[in-house]
Amino acid sequence: MRRLKPWLYRRLQARRWFRQLATRNFSSGLIALGEQNRYGIRPEWITVDADGADVNVDFRQRQPLPFPDASQRVIYAAHVIEHLGEEMLAYLLWESCRLLKPGGTLRLEAPDLERAIEAYRQRDRAFLDYFREEYRASLVEGLGLPMAYTEDHVALLGVASCYIERNTQIPVLASREETDRRVGTLTVEEFGRWCVSLQSPQQQRSGGHITPIYFEKLRRMLTDAGFTMVRRVSNGSTHVAGLALRGVERPHRACYSLYVEAVK
Repeated sequence: MRRLKPWLYRRLQARRWFRQLATRNFSSGLIALGEQNRYGIRPEWITVDADGADVNVDFRQRQPLPFPDASQRVIYAAHVIEHLGEEMLAYLLWESCRLLKPGGTLRLEAPDLERAIEAYRQRDRAFLDYFREEYRASLVEGLGLPMAYTEDHVALLGVASCYIERNTQIPVLASREETDRRVGTLTVEEFGRWCVSLQSPQQQRSGGHITPIYFEKLRRMLTDAGFTMVRRVSNGSTHVAGLALRGVERPHRACYSLYVEAVK
């Protein structure tokens, strides 16, 4: 199915009959959280999002996922959990554990704040230049915002905290001096919370990054949700037998992402 012309594939993805066929009437055992059908994920995945998916659920409203207990083999979520408040994130992890069969796997990808801090400290150009060019194109050229958004320290701030405006993720701003002082004196969690505090209450409700993510924190939350094994993995690598990640994960985000697999 992935060999179809892109325009034809997009049209088919919008058809309910095609989605039923591709997912074996929504019983493939593969759930993709935060994915809409127009995003082009592999067709066998059952998409779940607030709109435009096979199953429309707003995670921020604490709605239960409408699948039976112990019915799924793999649940996947890429760059979703950082957009949820911590209570909602804990609930979503618990719901995912409820839905998975014994031995089933939850695979998560999210911006890795701990990795971003280290990259900033080491002046890792692969990390910094990725965001410099991204922000130059989307914010400076796209929205007419000032060149300050292309400064190195803003790359770090944007991983931890951003808000949505004009359908674009906009990182919070602070001076380089203040950012460096906070990086040098705060824990990863404290630094992330400081970054989020730079958003106004209205911005925090816009759907951007509001929960700092790093491995130890996520491991603890997954264990609390009922998962028995939590492992760090890498882009394109999995412990799930037969799981095809090509056409699911986006390799361009690997330079700043954390990948985790949790087994029920």
